[in-house]
Amino acid sequence: MEKNSKQHTFEELRKAYMEVKAFLEEESLEDVTALHLRITTDLGMLGKDNRDMINRFAAKYGLSKKGFKYKKYFLTENELFGVQSWMVTILTLPLEIIDLISILVFNSGKRLVPDMHREVQDLTFGDMLTWYLNGEFKERFNYEDFYKARARVRSKRLL
Repeated sequence: MEKNSKQHTFEELRKAYMEVKAFLEEESLEDVTALHLRITTDLGMLGKDNRDMINRFAAKYGLSKKGFKYKKYFLTENELFGVQSWMVTILTLPLEIIDLISILVFNSGKRLVPDMHREVQDLTFGDMLTWYLNGEFKERFNYEDFYKARARVRSKRLL
């Protein structure tokens, strides 16, 4: 991963922060209070709303979308609300009810029904601020994957 050596003044950083914050608050109708806020999980933007918001963001500020991989950060509208999603929900409904009862009655954190959606990273306010400052999208370093890979290497050494 290459490091970006671009330097910004405090005024440039403040302007960028305020600009991206205002944009996200206008789009999501939610308060943006921290850089780690996630677009889907914390601001509630899903499916086509995400795609449209990203397109408006890039167009408004003249940003390149070249390195941005939508499916890495968001579930598509079809994955969330398509026929397959509804069928899985209907078929697993009895298990979901049992899960809910076990959580409420037995205070069990163990779930019978795993999440059927693929795992995504969820874009953050910080990611969008970095994109704004760089003019092009750069993926953030994924510490979670790094630590998992390091643990696998260490466990193989012990064998």
